[in-house]
Amino acid sequence: MRVALLVSMMAIFVLMLVACVEADMPTTLRQAPSCPLTLGPEDVVTVRVFQEDGLSGDYQADTSGHLIFPFVGDIDITGTSITSLADHITTKLRDGEYLVQPQVTVVIKQHNSARIVVDGRVSRPGSFPFRTGLSLLEAISLAGGMTPMANPRQVRLTRATGEDPETVVVPVRAIQEGREPDVQLCPGDSVYVPESVM
Repeated sequence: MRVALLVSMMAIFVLMLVACVEADMPTTLRQAPSCPLTLGPEDVVTVRVFQEDGLSGDYQADTSGHLIFPFVGDIDITGTSITSLADHITTKLRDGEYLVQPQVTVVIKQHNSARIVVDGRVSRPGSFPFRTGLSLLEAISLAGGMTPMANPRQVRLTRATGEDPETVVVPVRAIQEGREPDVQLCPGDSVYVPESVM
């Protein structure tokens, strides 16, 4: 009986020590990631056509990923980049003989189709819209911040890299204290804040 109790107490002690250990910041997260930004349903893009104020403006895709652009018509933007969309509009305006040398630029205004997930010991776990430059601390803040039972030393970040998702442990406490840089997120990233055993 005493041996079992001693073993249980040792196991709890080891778990508490592990929970207190701070993960090292993965080297790959110290630099801004190259996120593949593709368009999708309900995204809002700002299209600028040089010297054509009537064509320039904000355009939103519908729930199926289609948007309507003047003189071009229906465009399925799902899975395309902003560069591809700009090239497509340029080609259609030129080939349709609406403009001689159209110069088109596209930027993402609202990336509604891209989302990140924050789960675990946060006040409001859920799925949130991604925006360019969104950081790990900002994502946790979107979820209402960490609860008192959270373990900020062992936060897990899962990112889809090719075929297999990759999960790394991020020392959020070190980021909060300014000892490590904040981590830039990519669309589709998942953040899990574990519970502290203490």
